[in-house]
Amino acid sequence: MIKISIPSNNIPERKYILDIFFNEFLGLSYRIVENTDIKNWEIELENGSKLIIEDHFFNKYPTELNYLKLENIPSKVEYIENKFTPEDDIPIIYGSSRFEIQHKKVICGIDIFASSFFMLTRWEEYVNKNRDSHNRFPATQSLAFNNNFLDRPVVNEYIEMLKSMLLKFDSNIKFKKHKYQLILTHDVDELYMWKNWKHVYRSSAGDIIKRKSLSLALGRVSEYFLI
Repeated sequence: MIKISIPSNNIPERKYILDIFFNEFLGLSYRIVENTDIKNWEIELENGSKLIIEDHFFNKYPTELNYLKLENIPSKVEYIENKFTPEDDIPIIYGSSRFEIQHKKVICGIDIFASSFFMLTRWEEYVNKNRDSHNRFPATQSLAFNNNFLDRPVVNEYIEMLKSMLLKFDSNIKFKKHKYQLILTHDVDELYMWKNWKHVYRSSAGDIIKRKSLSLALGRVSEYFLI
């Protein structure tokens, strides 16, 4: 079983993102060990090999939820490439370009866990109070839009990167196989525009009396018969 050692702060957040990576996506058995003596995410395989993912976020804000501030969102995102990235480059939301490969150890400067936590939980929308006319957070205000990765599945890219690093030390690891299917959804504003003739009469009367529009009233009657 994979052993994952984590610093002893922001435990719910750390466990959440590890569950997303190792359970939901990769389908790997793992156990978490809280360790006050470490500063990074340490992933140890059964053969003793180790992946160290540098912590560039949660250790800075050890007090619960203290990271939820607008100033904690980076203004610019750097792109790098290494032998494990699935694309020609990969954005670094939190972390550095450092990358070291040793005999039985890989040290990754990209904080793929904090970066993925940022993207999946959308805490950016909580601290950024900009809203459109419908009180929605506009994509144009997002870090992803302003750094040209809005249309990229960056969390999936981080996961593929982690898979490649794990396979470097154990080529026999079996990951969960995902099956995808198309599920169509429909946005229907009013499922029953006209429930019955009484409803049409009431609406048409309002068009004539309140809105002073005979044409609108006749239009409603016409719609009723068409439907």
